[in-house]
Amino acid sequence: ACEAMSSSLVPLCTAILVLGGEPERDVFAVRISQESLPPLHVFVSSPGAGATERLRPLADAGRLHLSWTAVDTVTNFSTMIPALLEFGVAHVWLVTSDYHMPRAEAVARIMLGGSRISFEPRPVAAEHGAESWHRVCRDVLRAWLWRFTGWDLRWLARRLTAPALRGSPTASDGAVAIGMEHEA
Repeated sequence: ACEAMSSSLVPLCTAILVLGGEPERDVFAVRISQESLPPLHVFVSSPGAGATERLRPLADAGRLHLSWTAVDTVTNFSTMIPALLEFGVAHVWLVTSDYHMPRAEAVARIMLGGSRISFEPRPVAAEHGAESWHRVCRDVLRAWLWRFTGWDLRWLARRLTAPALRGSPTASDGAVAIGMEHEA
């Protein structure tokens, strides 16, 4: 599938990976996908409420891949990496809010890097304070655990985090639902 995405303007097999949850991330992903040559496929992990409508242009174009199985930053990666690899993605534009990007990059270096997927950050401006260093350290430790054992501790994360508002766990018309049958 990735062969059709080759171009001199965008590295071969590039896709956009959105760590879902905030509407601005979805809108930004649609915009940069449509502005890229060729238009990029977008993989969204745990999209927030209303994301189906915001992401509709991508679904209509057949370039949207959704997963609702992640519960936090580490599981955003552990649940999406198999889909990225299956699609043949070798490089991602990592989209998340600017306040969340330091933690996302720290985890991406370990998890995407360990899967031989390179990335470049594409932060979305947000009015939010920086995340605490202990969240970064905790997730880096979990990322290394996943890299060495394959355990993402999703079951524990579900018990320790408050439920967030998330979009419907069904694919919108034209979107490809991924990872919905898989619970690790």
